Amino acid sequence: MWRSERGWALASSVGVLVWAVVLGDVPAAAAGIDWQKPGAFQACLDAKAKAWIDAKVELVVNDDPNMGAIDDAAVAEWATRALRECGAKASGGDPASEQQFMKYMAHWRDHIYKAADEIRRRGRPD
Repeated sequence: MWRSERGWALASSVGVLVWAVVLGDVPAAAAGIDWQKPGAFQACLDAKAKAWIDAKVELVVNDDPNMGAIDDAAVAEWATRALRECGAKASGGDPASEQQFMKYMAHWRDHIYKAADEIRRRGRPD
């Protein structure tokens, strides 16, 4: 499998995610990724990340056991697909934004659980 085209893409995506975790966090704006170079490609990626994260936050808040099936490899595969889809929609992307997106998604757990904690906090009586 690792020698197939899909396998190499997945392996390189996982490698980028691991590399991003080691190097540290990318600053994120309240509404999403704080892009260095905003445009159609970045807007598409931001929308995809927000929709994906929102769906996973719902799983966490509802204690859905399907959340346990998500791991770094699955996120890397999803992120690689998102890059490809947004690149096609926006007539191409750029390496810096792709790297920034992968760094942001490398911290998927942080984004999901922070949002879930905020929802739970707001749901508690004062």
